Amino acid sequence: MDTLTQIVEASVWNNALLYAEYRKLIDSLLIEEKTTGGNSTGSLLQYTKLNVQRMNRIEKTFVPDSLSLDVFRSVGKSLKWLVISEGWCSDAAQSLPVMVKLASLNSFIDLKIVLRDRHLNLMDQHLTNGTRSIPKLLVMDEQFTVIASWGSRPQEAQQMVLDLKAKGYTHDDWLEKLHTWYAKDKGKSAEREIAGIIKKLI
Repeated sequence: MDTLTQIVEASVWNNALLYAEYRKLIDSLLIEEKTTGGNSTGSLLQYTKLNVQRMNRIEKTFVPDSLSLDVFRSVGKSLKWLVISEGWCSDAAQSLPVMVKLASLNSFIDLKIVLRDRHLNLMDQHLTNGTRSIPKLLVMDEQFTVIASWGSRPQEAQQMVLDLKAKGYTHDDWLEKLHTWYAKDKGKSAEREIAGIIKKLI
């Protein structure tokens, strides 16, 4: 968990997307052979199409475990979860539906989404190892002060990617291995890490 003192402008939250709106935006852009972020190259468009399938699968299959249920149902104060994401981001497709399910466990938790490339100033305040990596979950209190963050991928997955890059794996090769890892993990690592963050806040 990062130690942060950033305050997000209320207007950013007020104009952020609900998950259903985010999914609808991605679907409507795909009809036009476009994706979010203003760069609809062939690879990003293909990633987005795959990501829709990934999100659909995780929405149907992910079930929080009993430990997570205990943590999230114990939240007794308002928490705002702001997720920085993009439709073409495969890590976001794997973790965002998990966040949505976890947030839905308690009415004190509200989750909204902003697009990274429309909010670069916000993104640049919450870099991961100096990069604009997404998804980035910002946990805020009622005053929009960021009190915790998570992202852009589970620690085990991140270490695996770093190791594969160090061994000279190409982007496509390490990406394939990453999504094989995600398929086996089934969202559980992200669940555990986010639950651990929230447990420290309640």
